[in-house]
Amino acid sequence: AQEMELVHVPLETVTRKIWDHVPGEPWTDVESGAKYEGTFTGKDATEFMLRAGFASDAEDAVDYLTQIMDEIGAFMRVDSGKDAEFENNSDAHYQWIHVPEADDDDDAKEMDGNGKGVALDQIVVGFRHSYGGYQRLIKQYRMAGIDPQREAAMEAAQ
Repeated sequence: AQEMELVHVPLETVTRKIWDHVPGEPWTDVESGAKYEGTFTGKDATEFMLRAGFASDAEDAVDYLTQIMDEIGAFMRVDSGKDAEFENNSDAHYQWIHVPEADDDDDAKEMDGNGKGVALDQIVVGFRHSYGGYQRLIKQYRMAGIDPQREAAMEAAQ
């Protein structure tokens, strides 16, 4: 048996690849008559995941697509009266909610200690109701020469 080399690919990158290859098309829900743009089937997305090598089998592909739908919120189920779950089915229809950002967004990259790029949108900081922890984090930003409050004010002024 040949072993597969595992490589970490961020879900945002996988999402963009899916969108590039399965961008969707107009679809009308027979039950409600509602018309949707940018829709695709669960089967189409699952088959792309397998062809691209992002999943080893259909079950893994469905797990990843469920995670993309739930955590990133890039698409949603639009079938009337169906559970909002991801299904590997040609009768399960999903609509893109937002277009994933392209991989080559160099403006959002910083350098880590090894000279490798780290995308700022991939850094997640969780807070537990600790104002002191928040203040320590803001202090670290300021020591690094970044003032998040000033940055937000400048963005709002533009």
